[in-house]
Amino acid sequence: MPATSKKSTPTKHNLVQFRLSPGLIEQLEATGMKSGEERNECAKRLVTEALSLAWLERLQQRLDESDGRVEMLREDLATTVALLLVQFAKEDPDRVQKWVREHLLKRTS
Repeated sequence: MPATSKKSTPTKHNLVQFRLSPGLIEQLEATGMKSGEERNECAKRLVTEALSLAWLERLQQRLDESDGRVEMLREDLATTVALLLVQFAKEDPDRVQKWVREHLLKRTS
């Protein structure tokens, strides 16, 4: 999870410094003026937002991957249940397929 902002005395562990080209400084100052921030405050906010957004994008990617795995597991479960019902319970294959679609593969969202 992204770090939250806390007021503290700057140390070498929590202080970030870097140089920007004159063009980027102008953009930073213009952006800060729109939001009523000094350029250092604006830079801090922009960096924090960018890092938070990157974290959220990675989280979304992991959720999407998990959704795919869950869907594959649901399909595997449905296939296994259908096979067991037809082979061992001697149920009608068409009836089993209908039941599997309605109960195991039905979308709830």
